[in-house]
Amino acid sequence: MAHLPDAPVPPLLGALPLEGELIKLKLAGSLITAIHENDVPEFAVAALDRLYGSLFASVRHLQLCNDYYPLPHTWVCYQQGEITGVLLFRIQASHALVLTEMIMLSQVQAEAFAHSVFARYPLLKTISFNAISPQFYALNFPLQSYVFSENYILDLPADVDTYRASLGKSSRKTINGYGNRLRRDQPDFSWEAFSFAELPVLTQQMLVHRLQQFKRDSMAARNKEAVIDAEESRRILQLASECGLFGMARINGQLCGGSLSCRIGDNYVMLLSAADPQLEHYRLGLLICYWSVCDCIARGASQCHLLWGRYQYKSQLLATRYDLVRLTVYRSRWQMMLMPDIVLRMAMRKKWYRMRQWLLHEVQQRSDLSSRLITRLVSFAVQRVRAFKRSSLST
Repeated sequence: MAHLPDAPVPPLLGALPLEGELIKLKLAGSLITAIHENDVPEFAVAALDRLYGSLFASVRHLQLCNDYYPLPHTWVCYQQGEITGVLLFRIQASHALVLTEMIMLSQVQAEAFAHSVFARYPLLKTISFNAISPQFYALNFPLQSYVFSENYILDLPADVDTYRASLGKSSRKTINGYGNRLRRDQPDFSWEAFSFAELPVLTQQMLVHRLQQFKRDSMAARNKEAVIDAEESRRILQLASECGLFGMARINGQLCGGSLSCRIGDNYVMLLSAADPQLEHYRLGLLICYWSVCDCIARGASQCHLLWGRYQYKSQLLATRYDLVRLTVYRSRWQMMLMPDIVLRMAMRKKWYRMRQWLLHEVQQRSDLSSRLITRLVSFAVQRVRAFKRSSLST
């Protein structure tokens, strides 16, 4: 949950005229937008979950991150009488920051939002989206953007049998083969799913902490480090107690792996999935993720969000990768020319993240001598930096 940086909580723009007024702007066709200042109506709270099914777009996430107060502004988009879009945002001086994150955003809605916000706030110069998956390359406004992460989303069928049949032949063979081997070698193995209402809070806490430890151990076995801070654990435990779906893998009654997903609207967001690294030869991590997806299907979910991290098993389970983009929209090209610091910063970050993705993903997939050399040098540098950090913390 701490993957995305917490959005800053800026002071609201002072002396706003018509504060609290509902402003409507009719656009092309039947599209109508409305802005609720310093307010998030209950219908908008429900619409955010229904429309996006994203934890990072939900009001509950803002509340848990202590970012709900002061109340943000709410932009609502209607089409033919139905709510088709909701965005929460705050204003600091001449900049607007969109708090609704990890959503798909169409060109029509992005332009409608920019038109209505720029029209409502004449002093506004830029609008920033922190983490979205835009379904466009350009707008009627100048913009800059760069890809910084990804979200894997799995569209779920109506039943488990359909999902199993849709997997590739190799994936089904892997899942069946390792699953059968695990049960043959460990006849007391069991997998069970529980809703938050079916597990005592203390059991939920034990499970989350144990899965986090499995995650640390698995990462350490690959010479990596899993950073899980106390604040993130607090948020996870609170969500788990409100909307969690737990998967528990046990051998002889002892926990050896499991998962935690939270339900947002009709979707599940997988927050934790981990297994005892000593059972890696059974591909237990893959099996747990597969069984967890099946549990989501059994509970009528339409999507399962596997979040960030380019792991092969996500594609193996048919999840689609959507780039997460940071995007800045400018009121005009003239305003853009007057803000060289922001323009340069966006351009430099785009180059940095592009280089990072090239080093972490593209180079490692090549087999030529220069690519292998670069991969080894980067791996060595990363190991040295991590070793230095560990030694610094221990002294």
